[in-house]
Amino acid sequence: MEGLLENQEASNKNRPTFITVLAILSWIFVGLGLIGVLTTATKSAEEMDNEIANTIAQIEISPIAATPYFDDYVRFAEQSSGVTKTMNIFNLIVLLVEGLGVYMIFQLKKTGYWIYTASNLLFISLPFIFLPTSNLFTVMTAGLYIFIALLFQILYGVNLKHLKK
Repeated sequence: MEGLLENQEASNKNRPTFITVLAILSWIFVGLGLIGVLTTATKSAEEMDNEIANTIAQIEISPIAATPYFDDYVRFAEQSSGVTKTMNIFNLIVLLVEGLGVYMIFQLKKTGYWIYTASNLLFISLPFIFLPTSNLFTVMTAGLYIFIALLFQILYGVNLKHLKK
């Protein structure tokens, strides 16, 4: 037990603070994603369809309905409601793999960076796999995913020199 604690203390001293901060932020992202997946997973298909119908009805009476983006939103909402359960399963898997990658990076293992990279590539591809690709909202969703993933990839990549095999 003492050896394990000494090993952990040595690892904490060698780990840059920036990697610790990135790992904590990444775990927060994974945690919030898991909460979203689990919240959506507990709803029935009817509940999801009702929520989308209510949202569309509220938007129809607002000035946004007169914009050309309204039709894109309706297509996006209808398409996403049909694949919510499947997307949730894939999101759950990707988030768990990402969490594993971050844990390995936290332990200063370079393999964790590559696992994290692979999970980000999968995460970015999900909107294009499940949602209509010629849609503004799909592109905006993917753009947000790309921005966050690229930012963290670069920040972790700058610290690759601290990671060991």
